[in-house]
Amino acid sequence: NSITGLGHLFTDDGWSTRTLRWGVLHGLRGALGHPNQRTTFHNPNNAALFVDRGLVPEDEVIVTPGSGVDPEQFSYADEASVGDDGPLVMLATRLIWPKGIEGFVEAARHFQNNGTSAQFALVGDTDPENPASVAEEQVQAWSEAGLIDWWGYRPPAEMPRVLRQAHVVCLPSYYREGVPKVLIEAASTGRPIVTTDVPGCREIVDDGENGFLVPPQDPSALVDRLHTLLHAPLLRQKMGRKGRRRVEDTFTADRVATMIVNAYDDLQNAVS
Repeated sequence: NSITGLGHLFTDDGWSTRTLRWGVLHGLRGALGHPNQRTTFHNPNNAALFVDRGLVPEDEVIVTPGSGVDPEQFSYADEASVGDDGPLVMLATRLIWPKGIEGFVEAARHFQNNGTSAQFALVGDTDPENPASVAEEQVQAWSEAGLIDWWGYRPPAEMPRVLRQAHVVCLPSYYREGVPKVLIEAASTGRPIVTTDVPGCREIVDDGENGFLVPPQDPSALVDRLHTLLHAPLLRQKMGRKGRRRVEDTFTADRVATMIVNAYDDLQNAVS
């Protein structure tokens, strides 16, 4: 079994979601209780939640460093030259509110209002099937107001080139992430990261080393850390290099694949 992230079901606390969550957890308790299986998680917090709720035995849990990344595909590149419009801050994600879309746009508004030269790009599409989706009309309104550039959906094969255009990658999520793949990809390409100190996001960022962690839903902290990086090109480069090394040491797809294969071998030996 693989639990990549917990998502909307664990971030929304409305009555209908709580009812659905109770039913899902009840079903998972039965589905994950068989002794001849293993369950993988992308971060230790999600694993601990499942163990604490009695959904899966602790000795059947495996925590991988996300889903990993191919460091050759997402190769390191020095940041692009900064144009007259200033450095580019990028948020690449599904456009749902818990990913911190509003905080990102408010940061863009702050820098526009105080005359700081910076560009803010949203990369991703709306998700109408998700109850927390940002309406397309809202994103277009932000774009027309000049707060952000909306690049829309970009296929996975384009993401190395897309991320290399950024000077800072931002994900102010308060979502129950696994480990956001875009943050691993950003670190692999050598981009400093500003994200929230929440399970999943904190796995890839060593605060002050390859990026900054800020409290979730804290606009002033987000603006403060972005301001630091927008005005410090040498710090961006230093953090970018450290992020690349962090990926090479821990977050490669090969390492994750080896852990999964070892889990199958372990399970086979256990039931033989």
